[in-house]
Amino acid sequence: MNQGSDVAIMVLEAEADGSIEPLDVRALDMHGVGVDEPFYGVGYYFQGDGTTPGARHVAGFTLLATEGHFFKDGFQTEENFEQCSVDARRTPHINARSLDLRLPANYDLNTLYTDGQPGFASVEDAYSQELLPGYQVWLDDGPGGAQPCKGDSGGPLLRRTEDGLAVYGVLSGSVNLGGSEPSRCGFGAVYAIIARETLAWLQEKRDSRR
Repeated sequence: MNQGSDVAIMVLEAEADGSIEPLDVRALDMHGVGVDEPFYGVGYYFQGDGTTPGARHVAGFTLLATEGHFFKDGFQTEENFEQCSVDARRTPHINARSLDLRLPANYDLNTLYTDGQPGFASVEDAYSQELLPGYQVWLDDGPGGAQPCKGDSGGPLLRRTEDGLAVYGVLSGSVNLGGSEPSRCGFGAVYAIIARETLAWLQEKRDSRR
């Protein structure tokens, strides 16, 4: 997250089989969208009541922040944030020894993970993260609700329009405070939006290949 390089173009070597209709891609107007507005996400580890990891799901969740220190807004204090990080690791599926196999011996076990990989140097570093102005949003649906998880980066951020669902962004990183255990996702997700200049770049690249 916060690298500013989430949107890419992939060129297929051959036409896709079957009748596949691409979704419309639109720019998200940050001045015209408000907190608590509904969106949809797609993921194979999309968590939510009754979902099965490994199967593709489309689920709704809510826009919570378009700017600023999103974790500070959500958790109010660093102590609350750190306690949630510790609580998320209290699971029989993960222990310090299994994590040490993947991380340096001196690695802080309270460190946040994004998509199952170490994402920040410390809890303090994560707590102070800011959304890239005009390019990122934070979405969540509360405890037990739907949100992307491990392996879902690059998935679309969808919004319902008069013509059906359209793509307004891509997943930059899901926030997982429980190491590699997908059931411990539950702290929202940061999406890179399709800004106006991003959409213009996509259209330019598309037109140049025609």
